[in-house]
Amino acid sequence: MIEELMWAGRLGLLALLYLFLLRLSYVLSKSISVPKEAYPSQRWSTESGYTRSSAAASAAAVRTTKRTGRRGTAAADYALRLLRSNAAVWVNAADVEHKMEVNEAIDITGDVHIGRAAGNHVRLEDPFTSAYHARLIRRRQSLVIEDLDTTNGTRVNGVRIKKPVRLAPGDMIDIGGASFLLEKTS
Repeated sequence: MIEELMWAGRLGLLALLYLFLLRLSYVLSKSISVPKEAYPSQRWSTESGYTRSSAAASAAAVRTTKRTGRRGTAAADYALRLLRSNAAVWVNAADVEHKMEVNEAIDITGDVHIGRAAGNHVRLEDPFTSAYHARLIRRRQSLVIEDLDTTNGTRVNGVRIKKPVRLAPGDMIDIGGASFLLEKTS
């Protein structure tokens, strides 16, 4: 009788271990995989005419500036200023990647993709940032941020967002261990 109970206990623990591993693999796959709608403009498609050479044009979505708090004469309406970061932040502007320093701002001239993977306009070397974490979308005269269904989420002014949110100058954006401030440049 005791041996049957021991076998039942072992099988129960084994089942719990398998359920734990299944849940862990699900969470990791959501964190690492690219959402279907993460980069719709960069999918291979015969009707859109997307080619590898047109991918370089998307790097022009950000322009780096060395502004340190004063207003510049930029063509962009908005700038994203790095306030703090626990890890390195890299900016890919015109196919040149450089490390973004605290208090440095980048002008937003188009849609901006933020994440841990190479190919994002703003790349965060942060374990709490998903490969394709968020994107900033230009809509006429406004800017919208969208979380790409990430595990750790994106916060605007301390509130985790679930759907696209319209941003205003002065909004704080937290992604992983990095905090950005949205500024109006013109």
